Amino acid sequence: MNSIASYFNLIVNFIVRSFKFYARGLVFTGVSLFHSASGVTATVAWSSNTDPNLAGYNLYYGPTNTAFQKLALGNVTSTTLSNLAVGVTYAFYATAYNSAGLESSPSSEVTYKYDCCNSTLEDMAASGIKVHFNSVLGNTYAVEAKDNFPSGAWQTLGSSLSGTDGAMEVIDPLGANVSNRVYRVRSTSPSTTLEWAGFRRIALNGNSDTLLSLPFLRPAAAYVTVNSLLSPNEIEVNLAADWTTDQWVYSSSTQSNTFSLMIRSGAHEGESYVITANTANTVTLDLQGANLAGLSAGDTLAVVPCWTLGTIFPGGKGVNASPSAGSRSTEVLIPDLSGVGMNRAAARIYYYWNGAWRQVGQGNTVKNDDVILADMYVWVRQNVPNSTELLTMGSVVSERWKVDINRYSGGKQDNFLALPRPTALSLNACGLIESGAFQASPSPGNHADELLVFDNSSLGLNKSAAATYYYWDNAWRKVGAGSADVGSESVLTPGTGIIIRAAAGSAPSVWSNAPVY
Repeated sequence: MNSIASYFNLIVNFIVRSFKFYARGLVFTGVSLFHSASGVTATVAWSSNTDPNLAGYNLYYGPTNTAFQKLALGNVTSTTLSNLAVGVTYAFYATAYNSAGLESSPSSEVTYKYDCCNSTLEDMAASGIKVHFNSVLGNTYAVEAKDNFPSGAWQTLGSSLSGTDGAMEVIDPLGANVSNRVYRVRSTSPSTTLEWAGFRRIALNGNSDTLLSLPFLRPAAAYVTVNSLLSPNEIEVNLAADWTTDQWVYSSSTQSNTFSLMIRSGAHEGESYVITANTANTVTLDLQGANLAGLSAGDTLAVVPCWTLGTIFPGGKGVNASPSAGSRSTEVLIPDLSGVGMNRAAARIYYYWNGAWRQVGQGNTVKNDDVILADMYVWVRQNVPNSTELLTMGSVVSERWKVDINRYSGGKQDNFLALPRPTALSLNACGLIESGAFQASPSPGNHADELLVFDNSSLGLNKSAAATYYYWDNAWRKVGAGSADVGSESVLTPGTGIIIRAAAGSAPSVWSNAPVY
C-alpha cells in the first residue's frame, strides 16, 4: 500500500515538475498601453505554454508594491485591462494552470508606466505655439492641428516621432497667425489618439465690457480611478502611496493652486468638486450639498488645478495695467454667485497694478491666486480706449460637463454660466432640454426659463443681452422672432458667457452637456 501511495505521489510530483518546467518558459511578448477618457487601457500578451494538459492562464497585475489582482483566463495568450491610472507603475506576471487545477510557477515580471496623457501648449510669441507631450520609449507619435475643430481635416505638424520615455515638443509656426486651433497627439504605434489641447485669442475691446469665459481647462496634475467611497465626501483611489498629505490643498505659502477633482466616467461624469484634503490614497471634497451616491469602483478621476487671476492673465498679459489703485485701466468683475434675484451687481472687482492683481477694498494684498471657476464667466471692463488680446490655452474637455442651474423660491434667478468648450454649440446640441435642466415656457408671452446671450463685438459698458431665448411647444424660440424654430442657431460661443434666468423653484437643476466631438 505504501509503495502504491509513493508511486502515486511520484507521478503527481513528476507532472507538477514537468508542468512547472514548461511554465517557466512563459514570456511577455508585448504590453501596449493607451489613454482615453476612460483611463489607461493595457493590452497584455505572452507566449503560449506547450504542456499537453494546459487549461488556461492566470494574469496577476497591479501597482508595484501593492497586492496584485488575479485574473483567471482561459486558453488565451492576451487580454485587455481597462481603467488603469496614468502615471502609476504597474507590474504584470502570468502563470499557467492544467486540467487538474495545478498552477505553474510565475513568469518573469514586467513593469510599465504610462505617462503620456495631456498635451500642454506654450506661447512662443512670433515663433508660434509649442506643443509639449510626454512619450513612451518604443512608441511613435504624430502631432496634428485643426483650426475649425471639430470639423475639417487634421494638419500634420510632425510625424514618425520616436518616443524617448520623456518630454517631447513640436513647434507650430503658424500658431502665431490664427485666432484659434486645437491640437492632438496621436500614438501611431500603438495606434491611439491622446487627449487634445488648444488655444483661442479673445479680443478685449477698449472702453467696453467683455463677458469672458475659458474654453479650456488647465492640464490635469494626476489621473486615478476610484477604489471606494469611504464617506459621503471622501474617496479612496487606486494610487500606490504616490501623493503627499494635502498635496492638492491650497496654501498661500507653499501651494499656489486650488485643485478640483473632476469625475470623468460613470454616473457622476462631468461633476467637479474642490479638494479640501488628501492623503497618500484618499481625497476629501467640498460637495456643496451634492451627493456622490452611485460613484463606483473603476470610475476615472482627474485632479485639475483651477484657473486663477494669475494663470488666466500671467504677469498682467491681456489687460491694461493700472497706474494706481484709484485709476484702474482694466477691471475684472466677478459675478455674485451666491446672491438671489436678477441683475445682481458684481461681488468683487480686481485690477492689475504694480506687478500683481489687487482687489478693490483690499488694499495692497496680492490676489493672484484667487480662483475663477471653469463654469462661470467674468466681466473684463476696459476703462481706457486701448484694446487688448487675451491668449487662452489649455486642455480640451472630452467628457460631459455638468452645471447647476440655481433657482430662487421668491422669483427669477440669474445664473452666470459658461461652458469650457472650444467649439460653438447650437441650442439643439447644448443639452439643456435633454438633461431636464431648462424649464419649457407655457406660452410665448409667459416665459419660464430664459437664456440670455451677449455680443462681445459690440462696444459699451453694462451691455444688455443681444438675444433672449426660451423653449416653447417643443422648440427653441427667440424673443422678437415670432414662432420661428431657432434651435439650430449656434449661440453658445467659446470664450463668452451666458445668463440662464431660471424660473422660481426650490431646488437647482443640473445641466448635463455632452461633447459634440
